[in-house]
Amino acid sequence: MANKGVALLVVMCLILVAAVKATEVYNPCYSYCSPACITAKKSNSLCEKYCDDECAAVENLSKLGVKFDFEKHSVTGVAGVPVDTSDGVLQGFTLLNA
Repeated sequence: MANKGVALLVVMCLILVAAVKATEVYNPCYSYCSPACITAKKSNSLCEKYCDDECAAVENLSKLGVKFDFEKHSVTGVAGVPVDTSDGVLQGFTLLNA
């Protein structure tokens, strides 16, 4: 019974660490995306869906080692990721060192 308790504790810790890591990328992305979308005169619910989709994609790419700079609006580290870099942008970010 004690082993089950320890296993549950370990699983809960892993989930917590994964959730905290995920918000490191998602929150800055959403904070950047939402005001820009609202400024473009789109509805609040449309912006929420749009930003949620975009930031989920950014979050997934960051798990593959891609680094996003929200202030400079650029991205680095896509050389090892199978994405189309032909147009020089990825999710609206300018590619650097692709």
